[in-house]
Amino acid sequence: MANWLEVKLDLPQAIRLKKAVRAIGQVAFTDGDYPDEWFTAIPNTAHLCFTSRFMVLACGLSHNYFPKILTFLHIPSSIMRRLDCDESCAVTFPLHILLKQLELNTEFSLSLYGDDFADDGIRYELEDDDGSIIHSSTLPVTEFEGQVDLSFLEYQFPMSIGLSSDLFCHVINELEIYGSTIRSTVSENEVVFRVVNHELRFPREPGWCEIHSDANEYPFVLKFDLQHKSAFLNAAVLSEMVWIHKTTESLTVLDCPIEHLGNLLFNFFMKDDEAIPN
Repeated sequence: MANWLEVKLDLPQAIRLKKAVRAIGQVAFTDGDYPDEWFTAIPNTAHLCFTSRFMVLACGLSHNYFPKILTFLHIPSSIMRRLDCDESCAVTFPLHILLKQLELNTEFSLSLYGDDFADDGIRYELEDDDGSIIHSSTLPVTEFEGQVDLSFLEYQFPMSIGLSSDLFCHVINELEIYGSTIRSTVSENEVVFRVVNHELRFPREPGWCEIHSDANEYPFVLKFDLQHKSAFLNAAVLSEMVWIHKTTESLTVLDCPIEHLGNLLFNFFMKDDEAIPN
């Protein structure tokens, strides 16, 4: 059988993928107390993008009530046991079905296949150590795209702060009770996190609170929304350090490097001078 796509992940990567997709799935919701009808219009779709060098799982949220956010998981080919694709492409599918399949797996490697003779789905298989297929199903595809827009992977990060995972979680849990937007003011030797009139200060310290600016331009501001706190916390525990970047377009990107998998990133489409009510 001819395949236009073949992806294989060993067990450690498959388990990490499951945990990362859990966090991505949580972005479709919020930790705030809002009416259920607010969420009925939120799409439950995601995109898998394939090239010869990497695989990207991307999920965007654009809703009248919440700030626009793009979440994506970037997995380089060097992490995978196998990545073969005839040409760069992307498929659209229901995210909850992928997560449901991943949740079933606790002890097997994972494979994805695109069949040249089937245009309505991607084959999802679990294999044991001997290569025997333990489980097989189809991930339904609603759209195939030959041209892939991966411009979001080209963001430059001239300014960044890095927090240990424990410190990042402490900041989120401490400040979320005061409001929904964190504003971080970064000087050469200190980071100040502020929500409304409450603030936390941390000195620059390697491995704990790191500060980076390509042009040594200080102070600079990083701002992100806390409506999806649970997603951020679940992503953070998969990392040793959480990075908060400022792009050349003055957007904020939350970056959680996951060892032996890739990078899970949350892109906030709000600039420093844009206000979000607390």
